[in-house]
Amino acid sequence: MLRHYEKFKIISIIIVILFIINFSLTVSIISSISDMKTPEISLDFEIVDISDTALILSCNLIVTNHNNLPINLHNFKIKSRTNYQNDIGTIIIPDTTLLARETKNITTITSFQINKDPLNNLYNTITGSVKSTLLGFIPSNLPISITVNTKPSTFIDAIILPQISTRINSYNLSNQGLIIDGILEIENTNDIGFLLDNLTITLTDENDNILGEIQIQPINIANNSLISQPITANMILH
Repeated sequence: MLRHYEKFKIISIIIVILFIINFSLTVSIISSISDMKTPEISLDFEIVDISDTALILSCNLIVTNHNNLPINLHNFKIKSRTNYQNDIGTIIIPDTTLLARETKNITTITSFQINKDPLNNLYNTITGSVKSTLLGFIPSNLPISITVNTKPSTFIDAIILPQISTRINSYNLSNQGLIIDGILEIENTNDIGFLLDNLTITLTDENDNILGEIQIQPINIANNSLISQPITANMILH
C-alpha cells in the first residue's frame, strides 16, 4: 500500500511540474505575441518605362521582421492615386512568410494607366495585415496602413529627347525625280527606352517648298543606345 502511495505521489509531483512548465510556456507564448511589433517597411519605386497612356513601375518592398516569432504578410496591396484622388492602379504583393529577425525584398512590376492628371505627385497607400500563429493557436493580427508619396515628375523632367540626325550617302537621278539614299541615326541617352512613332522627314528647298517626304516606320530604341537605319526619299524635280 505504501508503494502505491509513493508512486501516486511521484506521479502527482510530475503532473504538477509539467503543469507549471506548460503554464510558463503558455505565458511566454502569450507574452511574445502580445509584444508583437509591426514590421519595418521600406518602399522604393523605379519607373521602368513611360508612354502617353501607361506608366510601368518597378516596386521594391523591403520588409524586416524584428519579432522573435515568424510572421505572415497577407493581402498586401499598394494603391496609387494622383493629386486629384484618381486611382491609376494597384500593385498586388504576394502573400509571404518572414522568419524571426528576417528581412525580405519583394519586387513586382505593374503597368498603370495614365489619365490627364499631372504626375507631379503619386500617393501610394499600403494596406494589408501581418499575422503570426505559433503552434497552430493564439493568432495575432496586426493591420497595416501606410501612405508613401513619390514624385515621378522628378524623373520625367530629367528625360532628354532622343537626338535624331540624317546623313546623305548617294543621289540617283531617275524619271520620277531624284532618289536619295541616306542614314537615319537616333541616340537615346536616357535610362529608359522609347517607341518613336509617326516620325516623318520632310525635304524642302531654300524657299521651304516641299520636295519629298520620308515616312519612318515605328522604331523601338533601348535605353542608352544608338541605332542607324537606312532611309530612301524620292524628290520630285520641277
